[in-house]
Amino acid sequence: MPQQSAPQQAPAPQPEYTRADEEREMMEAAQNAGEMDHRNATEVAMELLAQELGARRL
Repeated sequence: MPQQSAPQQAPAPQPEYTRADEEREMMEAAQNAGEMDHRNATEVAMELLAQELGARRL
């Protein structure tokens, strides 16, 4: 007996992502408080050197 497959339905087209959608998402994201990094540039550089190169302070 041949099996009959159910007719395939095309997925419903999704609405196009517009610039207005992008701007709305950016405005919503800007309302949330972010995390501030309070380290100075030297501390950040030393941490990267330690992580990437295994550097140590002298």
